[in-house]
Amino acid sequence: MDIPEIRHYVGQHLNKAALIAAVAVCKSWNATFTPFLYSTIHWQTTSQTRKDTERLEIFRKHANYVRNMTLECRSITESDFNAPDQFTRLEGVDLDFAMMSFTRFWEWTATFLIQNPRLNNLKLCFEDRYRMDPIPSG
Repeated sequence: MDIPEIRHYVGQHLNKAALIAAVAVCKSWNATFTPFLYSTIHWQTTSQTRKDTERLEIFRKHANYVRNMTLECRSITESDFNAPDQFTRLEGVDLDFAMMSFTRFWEWTATFLIQNPRLNNLKLCFEDRYRMDPIPSG
């Protein structure tokens, strides 16, 4: 017996390791559990490596499932994260950029905000000295 509603309910309660195992079972399980696997992403890097680039590409591929995102990047450039329009269903974002080298950061941020009308929690941090607390909802 395979009831999608039961899989959906179970998916809400699985941890990341269990979700990773579940998406590998079969196509229908992959379709059910992938949104849960990518609903919250955390990307932390101190330097750009091939592994970081591959991980970011995976996040971009599944961007339509991402609801909450935390980026802690100690060295990131505009070209490393140049497509805010791929993440359009975000509800919460925590961005921590130290040593940021965006030349058009505020333009990028404005586009990011416009593309995410459901966003109700935004936290920006720049080198720990300049912290902007969450924006009020409403």
